[in-house]
Amino acid sequence: MSVELTHLTLYSDDPVSLARFWAAVFTTSVTQDQGPAPRPRVVFEEGRRPEVLYFEGPRAGHLSGSGAVLGIQSETGTLAQEVARLIGLGALIVVEEKGVEGLPKVTMSDPGGNQFSVVPGKEEQIDWERAREAESKELTSGTATAVIIVPDEERSGNGGA
Repeated sequence: MSVELTHLTLYSDDPVSLARFWAAVFTTSVTQDQGPAPRPRVVFEEGRRPEVLYFEGPRAGHLSGSGAVLGIQSETGTLAQEVARLIGLGALIVVEEKGVEGLPKVTMSDPGGNQFSVVPGKEEQIDWERAREAESKELTSGTATAVIIVPDEERSGNGGA
């Protein structure tokens, strides 16, 4: 049996503003969910997962933010460019760190306090992996050279005395 992620719900003190933020992140638009308690949502094009992001007010007894961490990856451009774009939309950097296999990762928070991770785009990941492989080959195929630097006083036989 396999499963697919169909939707995520993010909680915020201002669900409409948060929906606008995420719509801008994914360059799509906000629509209004139909039903007895309409809520803003971001619907993705067919075939993308998740299909829908829902936005609701804070849950009773819970802080703003869902406790889930979303992961996003730019389809084009670099990690630095995507982080700068997201900051321009209102996101904040929480921490810059190394993720899986040392690949850079930036954890950010949206205007509602929900954290998400941004990883390098596919092209940047391929370049990073190639550079890492080349570095590894260089380390294993070369010969080691040691350079010992002797202070002047030791060369003259004073030994520092």
